[in-house]
Amino acid sequence: MSPKSKVQGPKPAAGAPWRQLRAAPTERVPRAPHRSPVTHYASLGFTLIEIMIVVAIMGIVMTMSVPIVYKTLRKAPLRKAVSDVVEICSHARARAIMQGVMTEVDIYPKENRLGLGGGASSPRPGGEAGAAPGISAPTASGSGLSAQLSDRVIIETLDINMSGIEYNDAEIARIHFYPNGISDEMRMILFDGRDRVGIELEITTGLASVVPDPLREWTRR
Repeated sequence: MSPKSKVQGPKPAAGAPWRQLRAAPTERVPRAPHRSPVTHYASLGFTLIEIMIVVAIMGIVMTMSVPIVYKTLRKAPLRKAVSDVVEICSHARARAIMQGVMTEVDIYPKENRLGLGGGASSPRPGGEAGAAPGISAPTASGSGLSAQLSDRVIIETLDINMSGIEYNDAEIARIHFYPNGISDEMRMILFDGRDRVGIELEITTGLASVVPDPLREWTRR
């Protein structure tokens, strides 16, 4: 007997399975529904209870931040007043040293303002006379040459050269800065109804320094 011939079908091409695999449509995996940890019900979004919880947390955080913002805004006028006084004194000292003339800072306690005033000025070129003592050109408030303090801040104490005069009730008080860098001795207390900050001028250097607790600090001396 002759062996039976095996009939074999046509072999698929080498790239046919790969082409069939690539052509096969991909199946999309369905998205698992969101299960709320509060209601334990499955949903595709956030529930009203969850949104209310988030809003409540935001309200608590904002309520806690209100006192901090209030304190910051309340101290802002006092901080600005202290900064203005120190800046004007620094400008007066610099002008006295650089121009070689005595420079004054005029303080008006009742009007709650201060600024650079006149002083003994040096002769101008060509023989022209300088400005008369005590007279100065008006300067813009906030320019570093003059300042108008806030209505919420008062000059509670103003002592110049330890004279014992209550300058805080005077119409005008003058502080002198000299070309050699020295100045009048000055102690000032600014009060905003709650906090007090002191400003002190060192007589030998003419530099202004801020004293956070002036009543306690100056009592120790």
